Amino acid sequence: LPEGADTSRALGALCVAKDAEGLSDSNFKELCLKEGRPLTVPTTALGAMEILWRKNRPISGKHAVVIGRSNTVGTPIAQLLLHNDATVTVCHSSTENLEEIARLADILVTCVNMPNTVRGSWVKQG
Repeated sequence: LPEGADTSRALGALCVAKDAEGLSDSNFKELCLKEGRPLTVPTTALGAMEILWRKNRPISGKHAVVIGRSNTVGTPIAQLLLHNDATVTVCHSSTENLEEIARLADILVTCVNMPNTVRGSWVKQG
């Protein structure tokens, strides 16, 4: 959207049937409901989950840490992990002890537009 545009208003006006990114109010609400059925899911979030599924990595019961809480990537990934029975911690720019939290993650997902946010030493072995 152009700078200064009211994102909430624009997404609220988006036709659900034409919402290819899953960002309309209705799709987002459905994604966040435990028994929700969104028509579409944000593609980046779905792509991240697809990697986990294709690698046959267990998700259920695992501690997932998502760094980033945007409506387009971080929050949808967190919701999809919850739908797959992970225990999810969402971190952001104001999170204290980010390194300590990241080291606890069985699944670590970073979705911030800032290089070197996470160091290799923060990643749990395995």
